[in-house]
Amino acid sequence: LKYVADTLRIDKDHVREGSVSLNGIPSDDPATYWSSLVAFIDQIDRLHPYLTVKETLDFAWQCRSGGTHAKPYFDMDDADVKEAVEKMDKDDWLVNAVMEGFGLARVKDTFVGDNTSVRGVSGGEKKRVTVAEMFCVETPVICCDEISTGLDAATTYDIVKLMSMVGKVNGKIRLVSLLQPPPETVALFDELILVDHGRVIYSGALDGFVPYFESLGYFLPDNMDGADWLQSLPTHEGKSYLKDKNAKHLTSEEFKEKFDATQQAKQVRRELEETVPEENRVPLLDIASSHFQNSWRRSMKLLIDREILLWWRDKYQIKARIMQDLIMGIICGTVFWQQGDNPQSIMGLLFQNLFFVAMGSMIKVPAQFGTRSIYYKQQDGNFFPTWSYLVGRSIAGIPTAITDMVLFGTIIYWFVGLAFNDGASIGNFFIFLLLVFVTSLSTGLVFSIFSSLVKDKPTSQACMTVTIVILVLFSGFTVQPNLIPKSIFSLGFFGL
Repeated sequence: LKYVADTLRIDKDHVREGSVSLNGIPSDDPATYWSSLVAFIDQIDRLHPYLTVKETLDFAWQCRSGGTHAKPYFDMDDADVKEAVEKMDKDDWLVNAVMEGFGLARVKDTFVGDNTSVRGVSGGEKKRVTVAEMFCVETPVICCDEISTGLDAATTYDIVKLMSMVGKVNGKIRLVSLLQPPPETVALFDELILVDHGRVIYSGALDGFVPYFESLGYFLPDNMDGADWLQSLPTHEGKSYLKDKNAKHLTSEEFKEKFDATQQAKQVRRELEETVPEENRVPLLDIASSHFQNSWRRSMKLLIDREILLWWRDKYQIKARIMQDLIMGIICGTVFWQQGDNPQSIMGLLFQNLFFVAMGSMIKVPAQFGTRSIYYKQQDGNFFPTWSYLVGRSIAGIPTAITDMVLFGTIIYWFVGLAFNDGASIGNFFIFLLLVFVTSLSTGLVFSIFSSLVKDKPTSQACMTVTIVILVLFSGFTVQPNLIPKSIFSLGFFGL
């Protein structure tokens, strides 16, 4: 399925052969964006815990639709069509329809949640959200890779049934792989493709696989369901299902050769070789010709709104930051109480302030690793350009920097007595707050780089620690500036 969705990793150890096309459009066509035609759903639920079910689905739809139900092949000059589209936009028709279809309407205002920070929907409902999210992007093809992982048989059946119903309504092609599916779930499939070691050994109607393999000399035991039987046939266990115990068990290659010789396989090859009519290609080309459906302004607005919302809903993080600023501000302020006329104490205060702000910025980085997989999923799905995500994340750091500025900066300024000079004005106070704000925001952005460059949290912590040590040593506080080479001093000063 990753091969079909063009998300399969290719390197010196992974070689890909063959080709994939949809209505004659190849996956490697440089004029089209394949991910606009094929969506991929993996077995891991990668969702923001602080977004509600409806917000999650609506964000996916807004990113991939441009905020409208209109399609390139709609005749928008027709007054009736235009009126219908406007009504659908106003009512959030697709998002609400998908929620109804997947049984999520009753929990639409509930947080998705996770297992640590916030309570949310159940495990089965979360899997439904994962699947429903990709149904909202409106790609013609959806690949679902082992979506039954971690679910019981009843929940798996419900999700596959809902996928079948919703897919038939909106005309989507669903390619689904399941791990040991129960027979009632397998019965929901329209067609079956059996692959062993990369070879297709059966492809056709669901009710045709038993007669086909029986024609090859195998039998289905009375106490065994067809799905388990199919999975066992290509293995060494398949020998026990031979009608003639003296017959030779077919290998994977022999199974493929037998199937390739059938009329069914020949019909499939003939259909693949036929030229696709142009009228079947045009609608897909209209969809695949654009990388992103939104303008850069709208993409940036969507990301900024979401990131600010996520920050606001993480109440624990906000309260912890406020307490941190108050406690550290009072401690630092009392240590340097009314030392505004002592230059040496002021230098020590400034160093300690900058060091505290830098250390506070390190705390925000580990949480970013949890959202990295969400970004990868949405980036593969052409939700938004990378730069708009970076801008959104950067702007979302402003409220935290303002908290540091107002609480920590104000306490330090008045406790230490930085306005002792008779010539000081209110402007000095705001300049000091601005310095605290810039320091907090810039260090947060610098350390956020490590959440993108390194693979795990311990490595990022080590990188940030080394960075702080370098900045402290070469910023002019611990080593006199005249003893530091100019190039290194500039690096440390501007970095800090």
